[in-house]
Amino acid sequence: MASTTQIPLVDGPAAGTTVTAELDRNGRPALTHHHQVSGELHDAEVYELQAADGVGGWIYRWRGPAGALPTLPTPPNPTAPPA
Repeated sequence: MASTTQIPLVDGPAAGTTVTAELDRNGRPALTHHHQVSGELHDAEVYELQAADGVGGWIYRWRGPAGALPTLPTPPNPTAPPA
C-alpha cells in the first residue's frame, strides 16, 4: 500500500479543504491536483504543489480553472501520411 499525506488547498474555490495525496517512491505528492467541481475534468480547478512556508510539508495553491489555462500547440505527427 502506498503512503499518503493530507495536503491543504490554498486560495481558489476549494480553499480551506484538504486532499489525500499519494506519495511517490521519493516521498513526494503529485505536482498538481485537479479539484473537480462538476465531475468533468475541463471544469476542474487546478492547484499546484508548493512547499509550505515555515511548517514543512506541502500545500496545493490555486492556479485557475483548467479550461482557462493556456495549452501548448499539438506538434505535427511525423508518421502521418502527407495531406
